[in-house]
Amino acid sequence: MDNHEQSPPTEGSVDRSTLVSEDGTNIKSVLCQRCGSKVLCPGMAVFAEKELFLPSMRKKTTITQSEGSVDGDTLTAHCL
Repeated sequence: MDNHEQSPPTEGSVDRSTLVSEDGTNIKSVLCQRCGSKVLCPGMAVFAEKELFLPSMRKKTTITQSEGSVDGDTLTAHCL
């Protein structure tokens, strides 16, 4: 990995100054956690602080499917 592509930091340890430029865009590439594909190049997204629900990318079990619930994470700080 070069200096633009790093694994995401653990929750609670994010230093935004290393991730967001002065104009509010992402400094680093954003990579898919599953396959490593580049999702965003540096400078292509704007940092936002608003609530966003992302469904889980994991395969559902038959129990979860029958309940009709959706697993996922609610983010409050992310790039758009």
